[in-house]
Amino acid sequence: MKGVFKRLTLLAATIISVAFLLNGCSGSDGANGANGANGVNGVDGKDGVDRSLAVLDSGKLSADDLKNIALDGKIISATIPADGKPVVKFSVYNKANKQGVVGLATFSLHIAQLKPAVNGSASYWQNYISAGLPQTAMPASTNAASNPATDSVTVFNADGTIKAQGYSIVDGLDGTYTATFGADITKNTNVPYDATLVHRIAIGVRSVVVPGILGLTPKAYAGPINPTTGVVFAQFVNTNGTALVYDFTPATGTAFKDAATGSNFARDIVTIAACNQCHYRLEYGSNNTSGHFGSRPDTKVCVVCHTPQLNALSYKEGNFTSFIHKIHMGEELPAAEPAGTLAAAFGDVRYPQDIRNCTFCHKGADVDKWNSTVTRSACGSCHNNVNFATGANHGIGGVRTDDQACSLCHGSGDTIKSYHLAVRNPDPNAPELGGTNTHTYAGYLPAAGTVVPGSAVITWDVSSVSLDASSHPVIKFKFKKDGTDVVFNTYAAGAELMTNFVGSPSAYFAWAEPQDGIAKPADFTKAASAYLKNVWNGTVATSTLSAPDANGYYTLTMTGTTLPANASMFTGGIGYTYGSATPPLTQTNVALYPYTAATNVGGLIVVTPNVWKTGATFTARRTIVSNDKCNACHAKLGIAPTFHSGQRNDAPTCSFCHTVNRNNNGWSVNAKDAIHSIHAAGKRTNKFSWEASAGDTYWKIGYPGVLKNCEQCHLTGTYDFSASASAAAVPNLLSSTMSNVLIPATISTIVTGNETIPGTYYSPFVTAGADYTADNLVISPISAACFTCHDTAAAKAHMVNEGGTINGLRSVAITRTETCLVCHGGASTTNVTNTTTPAIKAVHRWW
Repeated sequence: MKGVFKRLTLLAATIISVAFLLNGCSGSDGANGANGANGVNGVDGKDGVDRSLAVLDSGKLSADDLKNIALDGKIISATIPADGKPVVKFSVYNKANKQGVVGLATFSLHIAQLKPAVNGSASYWQNYISAGLPQTAMPASTNAASNPATDSVTVFNADGTIKAQGYSIVDGLDGTYTATFGADITKNTNVPYDATLVHRIAIGVRSVVVPGILGLTPKAYAGPINPTTGVVFAQFVNTNGTALVYDFTPATGTAFKDAATGSNFARDIVTIAACNQCHYRLEYGSNNTSGHFGSRPDTKVCVVCHTPQLNALSYKEGNFTSFIHKIHMGEELPAAEPAGTLAAAFGDVRYPQDIRNCTFCHKGADVDKWNSTVTRSACGSCHNNVNFATGANHGIGGVRTDDQACSLCHGSGDTIKSYHLAVRNPDPNAPELGGTNTHTYAGYLPAAGTVVPGSAVITWDVSSVSLDASSHPVIKFKFKKDGTDVVFNTYAAGAELMTNFVGSPSAYFAWAEPQDGIAKPADFTKAASAYLKNVWNGTVATSTLSAPDANGYYTLTMTGTTLPANASMFTGGIGYTYGSATPPLTQTNVALYPYTAATNVGGLIVVTPNVWKTGATFTARRTIVSNDKCNACHAKLGIAPTFHSGQRNDAPTCSFCHTVNRNNNGWSVNAKDAIHSIHAAGKRTNKFSWEASAGDTYWKIGYPGVLKNCEQCHLTGTYDFSASASAAAVPNLLSSTMSNVLIPATISTIVTGNETIPGTYYSPFVTAGADYTADNLVISPISAACFTCHDTAAAKAHMVNEGGTINGLRSVAITRTETCLVCHGGASTTNVTNTTTPAIKAVHRWW
């Protein structure tokens, strides 16, 4: 792939037509105007351009324009003439208002042919700009093509004359362009040209920048100036590019349309929208960069380069199907990939949900193709320990030299779906199975929202949360089974709360009490819970449970807990429980997942979203994250990766338990600190080893999105304090406790390159032998959020200089005031040329 990346850095072309700012009163493509001849007031013609607007001259845009203007467009037509050099007409416009963009000269041009399915195999793309295309067919290149790539650019001599002509661009001056490929694709000896087959042309429009002409000193009209360096932008990568894709049959000149699905795209199996649920913008890269310079913003472009042709090269396994499957399987691959292969480089990837949730990615028009087409390539990419050539690990399948017989065993009805049902087996680390982890599960755990045949749908319904006359927490609730109110069984020895179920959820309460001189903290400080089954059967004397009222609601009162008069933000909910002592509600009569009463192993664990309400007369804690944002990547929070047996599945109430006072081994495990530190593992200097003693190596976790995109998790305005509730909370935020215990005289810490586990590992911020019981080690609230990602010595010095406390004593922290928001607060501009100190949102600009 290195050759591909290098080629992409050289994308530039002759500017055939220099564009000027036009008034939009007429246009060269006027016939497309819906409301008038010659384009007068023509709006949204068939090329997508709105001709009621003046065109946008790309060469006169500022750096901020480049950040702010998102592009779109469409391919209008494509032909492959007798000389074998494809010609394609397309438009580019401002996505917001369809204003045509003129003056562009640099694109990435791709073309591929679709090989039909034969002998049970799937259809697949073959790229023309690849090995087999002789140098004489692409004269602008200094070497014959090898990897699937883009069409070649024009190459210039030192004096500015053309050395070899690559693709050419004719600017229509109204937002339309005509591109003529430089390569004669009919000369590819490995991909015989067949005009009767479906072809795909893809055009990457990376940004509105116009780089200088390759081989020449950039002209005055070569693009905008970088305000930081004062030089012309040569490669400008942002998330505002687009990819234009067009499938057609050259012999007829007609656009493709699938008769069964109505899609205009062949092999419409996965979508970029599905990828971007986790990746935000796949082409942008997790570290705000992209090996393809942002010009591959659609999976429909990915597949025309990641073809089986890559498998024959030194990189191996570059075909889209196997490559993407193996990347996402990562650590779960049953066999190590050979050294030097692409997949081997991604063997440490941890997928943030159950890998068997195939429909999470397979959302194209051919949505069921993964279930109906069985091939060695697709199956072997995850089950990579199977050797189809020898039959090893293939069970009764034996040797398979082609895909013809695969469907005999695997292609009937929903056979594939049934084997990819995302249900986790009982955890062998559970005490019921001989393990030592008391906070895991011994039942079968449905993941990714899986609906198991024969299972009931259970929901919680909370009517109210309040305090009784004695300030005891009270919650009114009921269960529903398949939409019908549940009436609990009458208690008897050996009985369960519900027939065909064992276990139960818990009632959970959280609130804030005065701390650190703050009367009404903005963070929870205290919590209490009651396991419903134990309240129902009377084994807990500190809570009571009433009979259902006329509307079916039970009332649970925690008589052993009393809130002080100065408590605030009192909130309660149903759900939350897990572990061997208090197992969650588990269905025992699902045939596929049997339950053994003697060992308490098995059964189908019920995964129900936690439900909560703020107590009557109390003000709710500010909400800063949403389940939808978490589940856009995790599918169902808390399952695969499995934490809390899927029972702690509500992001806003993670703070019930993960309070500012909770800590472990010198780490704060406040929700803010822990979640940021886990997701920022790739950026951190200090390894977040909070749970290393349990075998968790959080520092190995990679984040698939754009890390500085805070709004991938946070609600708008909450992380930068521009939302009113967040701004009001600032004076009442509490420091996070790092340690409140006596640290042993000898402690273990994790350093880079030394990851021997298990064992007890402390953070590098505590001192051996120090006693933090009376005066805790803390980190001040705003610094705590920043330091989870920015934990270098320089960053720490800046925060401390501005009033923050980084791993200092509480007695000192309460005397200091963070002044972060004096410079970084408010709704300041997010433009990149902002000359004032940027606001938090500007610092974390991601789009």
